[in-house]
Amino acid sequence: MKNTRLVSLLLAGCVLVACGGGATPATEVPAPTEPTAAQQAPVGEESADQEPTEAVQAPSEAVAADVWSAESYSDSLHLFDSYTVKFTSSVTTNGQKQDWVYTQSVQMEPEIIFATWEGTASAGMGTMAMITTEDKLFLLSGNPQTCMVLSSPDDNPSIFNPETIMDSFAYDLVAAGAGPDVAGRATDKYVYDNTLADGAKYYSEVLVDREEQYTLTWDVSGENKFTDKLEPFLWSYRLTEINAVPPLAIPAACLSLTDTTWPMPSDAQVTLQTADMFSLTSAQSVADVAKFYAEAMPAAGYRVADGGMTTADMALQVYTKAGKTVTVMLTASDGTTTVIITQN
Repeated sequence: MKNTRLVSLLLAGCVLVACGGGATPATEVPAPTEPTAAQQAPVGEESADQEPTEAVQAPSEAVAADVWSAESYSDSLHLFDSYTVKFTSSVTTNGQKQDWVYTQSVQMEPEIIFATWEGTASAGMGTMAMITTEDKLFLLSGNPQTCMVLSSPDDNPSIFNPETIMDSFAYDLVAAGAGPDVAGRATDKYVYDNTLADGAKYYSEVLVDREEQYTLTWDVSGENKFTDKLEPFLWSYRLTEINAVPPLAIPAACLSLTDTTWPMPSDAQVTLQTADMFSLTSAQSVADVAKFYAEAMPAAGYRVADGGMTTADMALQVYTKAGKTVTVMLTASDGTTTVIITQN
């Protein structure tokens, strides 16, 4: 399992609009500069023009002890049986404030990631959730909640990905002594503090577990320079419930969808499934896939109904069963056949 598979779906975002959800708008992320030489220098290091004393350690040892790399914040997460991380973001751009809260609980065995997010852009839509397993991604949104199922979650780009924000803060912080205890754990504190020539300010503080060296908290705040004014931002990360997350499971509203199956070509790649729609892609031609469904649907108990049609690049088949009408739409594009099955 990846350390933090923080994924949602661009495709799902489009569907969420119809289901009562919506894609997250891009958030302006501050781009702080590297710390000054004085900030990078380990605590207690001698200046270049000062005579070294016998107590001075080798430079490599001092850097290793006195500098925390932002890129290492998630290095230990895969060692836990379970954990929860919470990201909060508040950014003001041109006087418009956007807030987001993203919480992700991870369970290693069986592999389940349960993430929820809500914010300014999704006001009125309630909390949206995504549940990731080894081979599927479930999206839960709307009121009442609607679930959709997608396969191969790693192949889908993110609508909202806290990791993209964290990457923009990938600079080193320097040691600042002992930090306060967090959940009974002793910590060490690391900080970054910088003011740019244009007045923009950036302050970052991290608390690292002294014994196990995993990141417990990380806060970044300051003011970004937009046009001629400074506007505030605040971002934070919290690691909690280490090896103590209550057992995670796929919600019943989503689990019921996994019981619904449709005939599929041998090379089918499922892309989306809801209560009323199922889509997949195949490398076979429209004609070959149409032939497959013309045989497989009757074999599954569906009766051919009026309304079907076939051309060189598309096919429409209509079936009925148990009082429901099922349509199978096939279209060709760039050597791939897309199949969308709907029922009502």
